[in-house]
Amino acid sequence: MENNRNILIRKDRELDILTNYLINNNTPNSLILIGDRGIGLRDIAMSMATYLVNKNMSHDFESIKNLLLNNNHSNSPFLLLIEKIWLEDKKRFKNKIYREDLTYINDFFSTKDEHDQKRVCVIDSIDDLSNDGANSLLKIIEEPNQNSHFIIINYNQKSLIPTIRSRSQIVRFKSANKDYFFSSISKD
Repeated sequence: MENNRNILIRKDRELDILTNYLINNNTPNSLILIGDRGIGLRDIAMSMATYLVNKNMSHDFESIKNLLLNNNHSNSPFLLLIEKIWLEDKKRFKNKIYREDLTYINDFFSTKDEHDQKRVCVIDSIDDLSNDGANSLLKIIEEPNQNSHFIIINYNQKSLIPTIRSRSQIVRFKSANKDYFFSSISKD
């Protein structure tokens, strides 16, 4: 599959793992995507979340993999994005994501709706969680229901607390080789 985005980030193995989760309908309740900033982890997480909540998407391997690569995500009432909050009065982002910023996750997952409707919470990124925020997230992850999924982005493995790591599946996106990156650009 020759796709410019795929050439630049060279993540076929990792994307195959995610695609297999989706095609086999066995996406873990908590999935952590680990990699460097700037390689598209948020876009991949949001595209994967869109696929999980949308019941009418195609189910063949190449279509799913293309969806992950093409930033094909949309707004959905079944998809929740947690990220640092912009403070308009101070013209900056909050320093951390705190426990009070996560309080509506329980309501999001407990809302009644269609039978077998999946709900996905994407956290960008776990590195930005305060200690109380990480402990609050851990309590939610510990008792998942069948149709609740977390896709958590992690840029700094040192900030990932062991208890969350132990309750999650991890997909590591390897760093791009600088020589390969520059040779890919020169070929284009």
